[in-house]
Amino acid sequence: MTELEVNELEEIFSDLIKYYYYQDKYLVDLVIEKGGSEEHLKIGQLKGSFAEKLMQKEWFKKEFLSNNGGVGIKITDLKSYWPEHTLEFGISVTNWGENPKKHQKDTWFQTSRSGYNLVLQVNLNQEHFKLYNSWLKPRWHGEGIFNCTCHPVSEKQITLGWIRLDVEFETDEILIEEIQTDWLREINSLAKKLKSDNDNKHKEILQNECVDGQLVDFWKYYYYMQPVSKIWEELFMSIALWFAKKELQIQNVWMHTFESC
Repeated sequence: MTELEVNELEEIFSDLIKYYYYQDKYLVDLVIEKGGSEEHLKIGQLKGSFAEKLMQKEWFKKEFLSNNGGVGIKITDLKSYWPEHTLEFGISVTNWGENPKKHQKDTWFQTSRSGYNLVLQVNLNQEHFKLYNSWLKPRWHGEGIFNCTCHPVSEKQITLGWIRLDVEFETDEILIEEIQTDWLREINSLAKKLKSDNDNKHKEILQNECVDGQLVDFWKYYYYMQPVSKIWEELFMSIALWFAKKELQIQNVWMHTFESC
């Protein structure tokens, strides 16, 4: 992407976007997309790997299949389904990369093409912010103690992770360059250190990570984050596809495989 393209998108999406997600929602979104302009989907229409996978979920059977007599599923019911465990996130937009005319030899940006990526920052909500500060008592704020400031994290929000996109409007394509989370990786790393602490040095271990809270409060926070930890990969992919197809109206989305990197 050019600097002009990425700057224009940053201006368009300058406000924080709220995004709600529950486990398996990406499957629901794919079924809604398959339905197109139809009001109902018959059970026979729910063919294909993602739809069949959704129909195997116990919650889906209970909510949508058990009492409908096989007449089909209303698209509006799928769109309005919000279980109690729905999680709220905030999406902010920034850029990552460099002007190839000014810096041609820098490789640490890890972009497939020279130029810029559009970055979707997946940020944690205000409830998290309050509990995080209450339990962990972090020594400094800003991007948060579990984020690396040399990565594309927000300066105003606590960033769970990010998605880097190379957008090509001329060919109507998007390449997902990277999906990553410092936050969960560092939390899990700290938890591993504390679990293997046989010398009762947990206070020192916590303070080395800028956590001034108590051990018991760290574990409260750790378990509070487990629902997010379990779904973060599907959450990020869902956000990437939603942003590409709904916000940018680009239908062709690609992603690196391990072999292509």
